[in-house]
Formats: sequence, structure tokens, C-alpha cells
Amino acid sequence: LEIPVWVQNKRKWVTGITKKTTFDDLIYALLAQADLLKTSEINQAISGYAIAECVQLTLPASATHETNDSEPSLVTQRVHKGRTKVIKAYKTW
Repeated sequence: LEIPVWVQNKRKWVTGITKKTTFDDLIYALLAQADLLKTSEINQAISGYAIAECVQLTLPASATHETNDSEPSLVTQRVHKGRTKVIKAYKTW
């Protein structure tokens, strides 16, 4: 499985995700790749970080009967718990 993630305003593709991969694993790998790990203890290293799912739905103006130039949008965000399996959450996206 390959999924996109945004890190410091850049899209990165994460590959090699298995049915056992958790969001904590993903955070640890992203921090290691960016050379941001401060300790080898995984729980301390990823403390304060999270993976959030963000979805923005933009509706055409005709669907909302609005006449202004900007299209209305709905943004939702869900923060995933660290021990949640990535594939399980991905199936619900």
C-alpha cells in the first residue's frame, strides 16, 4: 500500500505499509527520514506528534445557490490514535 502524507508543506509518498503498520510506526519512520529523532526510545521519540486525516470538500456554487466568487467548502479533520492500524483507517477514508 502507498499513501500520500504532508510533512512540512510537502507531499511525501509512504510505501511498504502492511496490515501490521500503525500510525506510531508511520510517525517514527517520517521523523527518522527527516533526521528529527532525538532518542532511540520510540515512545519518547514520537511524543507530541500525530497523524491527522484532513478532507476538504468543495461544492459547486450551483449546488448551494450562492452567487459569490468563492466556492463553499467543508473541511473535516480527524486525529488518529497511534496504535491504530493504517490499513484499517485507510479503508474508511
